[in-house]
Amino acid sequence: RADAEPLALPAAIHYNLDRHRASAAEYRKALQFQPVRGMWWFGLAVALELDGQSTQALEAFQGAAELPLDKPVENYVKQRIHILSNKDSNF
Repeated sequence: RADAEPLALPAAIHYNLDRHRASAAEYRKALQFQPVRGMWWFGLAVALELDGQSTQALEAFQGAAELPLDKPVENYVKQRIHILSNKDSNF
């Protein structure tokens, strides 16, 4: 819903300021109120990955993959899931 969009605004602001840990925290807060927002799961996943939290990022990408996304985002999510799932097997 459009009225829920302000919930993720602080997350987007932190992300744009390269404050990825703060961005992830704000996405988590927003998702407590609206857990079925695919783009918020995607934002959380990207912020977590950029913060070096690949295990949590994978979980968030998987959460995003279960919800409706635009095709380019869906393709990116699938790619990241594949890469992050195979990350540990490369050692």
